[in-house]
This record gives sequence, structure tokens and C-alpha cells, in this order.
Amino acid sequence: NAFLPFGKKLVRSSQGEMTTVEKLQEENQELKQKLAEHTKLQKDNEAFRDQFEHADPPARRLVAADIVGSPGFIPGNIPEYLIIDKGKKQDVADGMPVVYKNMLIGKIIKASDNFAQVMLITNKKSSITAKDQKTDALGIVKGQGGDLLLDNVILSEKLAVGDIVITHGDMTIEGKGYPPGLLIGKVSSVEKSQSALFQRASLTPLIDILRLSKVFIVRL
Repeated sequence: NAFLPFGKKLVRSSQGEMTTVEKLQEENQELKQKLAEHTKLQKDNEAFRDQFEHADPPARRLVAADIVGSPGFIPGNIPEYLIIDKGKKQDVADGMPVVYKNMLIGKIIKASDNFAQVMLITNKKSSITAKDQKTDALGIVKGQGGDLLLDNVILSEKLAVGDIVITHGDMTIEGKGYPPGLLIGKVSSVEKSQSALFQRASLTPLIDILRLSKVFIVRL
């Protein structure tokens, strides 16, 4: 008799009903799902809080977007592009900058109705007019696939390891391009030769793109 309830449970299971173990497994799965949703909500709230603590870019011009893909990405490398879940229906257009806090991530290069493709600043096709935040030395930041290169800086300008490089601003009359003052990277080394026309500096990005799940589009 002591084993009768368990036996009955096995009979009911054979008739298509869930066993106690199956019910526990289902409840466990539901709890895991709720925990995952709660964790994402926490991260989203942290991202919003961090973003809106910065006055520039102004919050009223920002559109929050989730990162939903990275075409061609191979683990161990830095992605060249991101896919985000905002597009033309959310007034997102080609040329709009993408940021996290006041740090430049990249720009929109293609938008569909509900999604958009972002070219990251580390992409080898990326080129940005920039300057040293401390000395105002002007140059061009070029993507290197992982790191960044500040190139075409005249020899008389001052560059030093640890300097922060920001966007100089290259807005067009149509409102496309990068606004001034967005953070790009930190100088990690300087290459200067008196026989060269220009000096250059290697930059380290200020944020690990692989750790981001949300970014912000600057609508201009």
C-alpha cells in the first residue's frame, strides 16, 4: 500500500498526464525564464540610468535599441557590424551616430523598417575626423579591425600616452555625421619620426562592445 500512490502516478503518466518530475522540470524552466527576464530588465535599467546621467548627447534625441545580431562575427575577434532592433519606423536613418553614454560606438549605414545595421568605429572602413581632448591636435581616426589609429597628425602637435581622443565634428547640412565631443579612445602609443610628414598614435577603445546589449541612436 505504501507504494500505491506512486504506482497510480505512473499509470496516469502513461495516459498522457505529467509526472511530478516533469512538473518540477517545467516549473524550474519557468523560473529560469523569469530570472533571465529579470536580469535583462536590470541591465536595461542600468543602461538607461548610465546613459541619462550624461547631458551630451541630450536624452531627448536618443533612441534606445537592443543589439540583436553581429553579422560575420567570430568569437575571439571584434565584430565589424551590429544589428539593432530599431529602424525607419522609429525614425532611424543612415548616417545617425550610435553611442553608449558619451562614447561613440559607430553609425547607422543601413536601415529597414524595424532593424538597422551599425558599422563600428573599429571597422577598417571607418574614418572619423577627431582631436586630442587635451591638446586639440587634429587627425583622422581609422578603424583597425580591433584597435584604432589616429593618423595624419602634424609633427608640431602634441600627443601623449593616456590622452583621450574625441570626435571633432563633421556634421553635414542634412544632419548626417558625427557631432563634436564624443569619446573615441585612449592613446596607447605614439609613433613620431622627424623624417615623416605626420605622426600617428594607436588608440584603445574605451568600451568593450562584446559586453553591451543595448546602445543608443542619436537622432539629429
